[in-house]
Amino acid sequence: MEYYVCYLRAKHLTAGAIGQYITHLSTFVYEKGLPDTVLLRNKRITYMLKGWKNQDEHRTPERLRVRIPLSADIMWRLFDLIDQWFAASPSLRLLYRAAFSMGFGLGLRPCEYVSSSPASDSDINAIDVEDDESEQPLDHTIRGSDVFFQWADTDVFYPATAPSNFPEGQPEFLHALLDSSKNDPAGKGAPRSLFKSPPGSKFDCLGNIFNFLRQFPPKPNSHVLSGLPGTQASAEMVNKVLKRAARVLGLDPYRLLPHSIRVGSASQTDSMPLNDRLMHTNHRSIQGAMTYFRKTSALARRTAPHLHDISVLPLSSLVLTYMTPSHK
Repeated sequence: MEYYVCYLRAKHLTAGAIGQYITHLSTFVYEKGLPDTVLLRNKRITYMLKGWKNQDEHRTPERLRVRIPLSADIMWRLFDLIDQWFAASPSLRLLYRAAFSMGFGLGLRPCEYVSSSPASDSDINAIDVEDDESEQPLDHTIRGSDVFFQWADTDVFYPATAPSNFPEGQPEFLHALLDSSKNDPAGKGAPRSLFKSPPGSKFDCLGNIFNFLRQFPPKPNSHVLSGLPGTQASAEMVNKVLKRAARVLGLDPYRLLPHSIRVGSASQTDSMPLNDRLMHTNHRSIQGAMTYFRKTSALARRTAPHLHDISVLPLSSLVLTYMTPSHK
């Protein structure tokens, strides 16, 4: 483990990311039935991580080290780039649109909707950058048999594996049953649902997913995006597209990662009540969700009326509070 964490540090990962790798690995071996997973983090490793954390904090501010959220304003630009890059391959274009829409629309971790196997495409010329997601068992991944569409004015759920039964037109809902995930191993938070985009939106997550699955239905016991013959959506494929897009958009490719999709999805819900924000990303605690939240322009809009409300702290109240002599 000491050699492993040194290897990760040599790959320029932060101390926080290395700690997450250890946690993912501990969870994996625990699920495989191996004992004493606590021994994967000994005192020497703890001291190493503390030292690296101090280096990270003194080197640059955290805002220049954290993942860049893949916001909605980046998402529509990314879809335009995908349309350009894969104009000669309509099936791959649909696959990439569906992959990003699945993660963003449902607020998923990469391992929950794409494979961790190596990418099969060679069209994207970009560097490989490690993400903070380690290999996860298929139990933590949405399978083809777990996805259903629902049309308006009906209570029938149509499985994504049987597109021949779909009604006419576009569906209103997508429902996914994720029965086990990193922070919800018992599947208490299922289902994960996605509603169609509002009229006039620059992109439509539900439409992107439906268009791919209708043409390339998933295999029941494989990843939900496994239906394209010879190609299965993987974290590496998503990562390479993000790196290329980051360079085009003037962003740091080392910090626009597959996990940025989940971070961006969480940040987009800034104006929603806190309990809705937690349920959207299936977080079970505020502490866990806070690592994903980012300050937004919507926050400034909501704050402005309060900042300019002269009734909040009137002068008379300030005089009473701060100028009334003590009688002690």
